[in-house]
Amino acid sequence: MKRLKSAAVAAFLLVAVTGCSGKITLLEDGKAHRGTYSQTSETLEVTIDGVPYKGTFTQNASAGVGTGFTPSGQMTTTTMVMSDGSGQALLTSPEGKVLRCVFGPVVGWKGQGQCQNNDGKIYDLLIGQ
Repeated sequence: MKRLKSAAVAAFLLVAVTGCSGKITLLEDGKAHRGTYSQTSETLEVTIDGVPYKGTFTQNASAGVGTGFTPSGQMTTTTMVMSDGSGQALLTSPEGKVLRCVFGPVVGWKGQGQCQNNDGKIYDLLIGQ
């Protein structure tokens, strides 16, 4: 029983850790450039025509205030911070080339957006697809 319990905990941790990263694809005129992202470190990596780009992303957040009442009738107030998963990323290559990305809501580890390089070239961004 103890061994089964340890195996279940290990399986849960494996799913939790691997669930925090995924694949990204940049589409360009019939080409697919592959990369990865990490939710825990908020990093992205992608290679375009042999040039590696690495960087970080941030997710948009909004704040709100909620008010409620306890069973004894006291009023309580709380602050909430929420994110729909949308955001932006800035990636650079070793040569100093820049790739700027924006993406919409990420739901179920899947989302879409666009990236643009310094030359103005636009790539369609697929997250987790």
